[in-house]
Amino acid sequence: MVKTRFPIPFRGRGARRVLSAGSALSLAAALAALRLCAALLGPALVLAPCGHAALAPFPPLRGGAPASASAPPAEEGKSAAAVRPSGPAPAVRILPPVVIPASALPPAPPPDPPGIPAAATSPTPPLSPQSPPLDPADIPEVIRRHLAAIGGEEAVSALRAIAVKGTLRVEGRAEPLQFEMWSARPDRVLIRTLSADRTFTKGYDGASLPWTLDSAEGDAAADMAPKDRRAFIAEAGFDDVLVASATRGSISIDYAGKALVNDRPAARYLVTQDFTEVSHLFVDLETLHIVRRDARSRSNAFPVTVQNYFFDYKPVNGVLLPTRIVQEQNGRVVHVMHNEHVEPNPVLDPAFFSRPATAGAASP
Repeated sequence: MVKTRFPIPFRGRGARRVLSAGSALSLAAALAALRLCAALLGPALVLAPCGHAALAPFPPLRGGAPASASAPPAEEGKSAAAVRPSGPAPAVRILPPVVIPASALPPAPPPDPPGIPAAATSPTPPLSPQSPPLDPADIPEVIRRHLAAIGGEEAVSALRAIAVKGTLRVEGRAEPLQFEMWSARPDRVLIRTLSADRTFTKGYDGASLPWTLDSAEGDAAADMAPKDRRAFIAEAGFDDVLVASATRGSISIDYAGKALVNDRPAARYLVTQDFTEVSHLFVDLETLHIVRRDARSRSNAFPVTVQNYFFDYKPVNGVLLPTRIVQEQNGRVVHVMHNEHVEPNPVLDPAFFSRPATAGAASP
């Protein structure tokens, strides 16, 4: 097995700078949104106004970049057998397992919602006509080609933050849950979700303890529960795990062989973050996109493995991001997360992600 534990000694000018800039995929941030939504699955899930006096106003989402429509990407095709709904659907994060009544998943939203451009997502061409066949065990080369496939140095360096608005469809529930998420380099994230009579927010500023704010418990923010902190911090990174591993010694990647994901050849990697958070990452060997991530959820009494499938990569400021993420558990689709609107580089003060100090705190 090939292991990478420390910054990778890439050759060539600017290689280390490119990888430190990262790919801004925020796959982990989307999975964190799913983890947050799990806390709200008990009550009926419908829209409700935010009632937090202690939380600073959220930046409005402006109109997205111009779009060019196309069919869903061939490389992602369809997920496991349960993922067959027509039309595009959502985006995702590692979620604690939740017991959900078995029933058919509601239909996916209509295609090409406003805010995210639909992009041509045919297989990514090779880096050059002379590119040799990829050895999936050559992790530095996999990272280099992955970075090129999702947009290249200039585009990924220019994408510094995103604001996302979307829906989360839950097995057994007719109405989707709505969410908003803000994510910024290097590892700042804030996620808000809504239920019938409750607004739940989680945030992390990259330095202090992650925090939560639950309208059902008043207007005072609290430290995140210790059992949830480590996973939330690991998932807060703005860059995807492949890119982040090049500059973060706390991430190790081991090549674990080839696999099939959605009937397409993929490489499988064992990823360890901060020596404790372990997951399996699957990279499509043709597109070099991340198409699946498996992880153990420890929030319930009995740990359960969940599978997150990433679909419908579309350009945001020149960087391809997944706009639909399907989460499965024990062979069932339990969540479909859809990023309906993504705004590149919103203006966000770093203090926006910090824990609100008092009720009526000033806007960042």
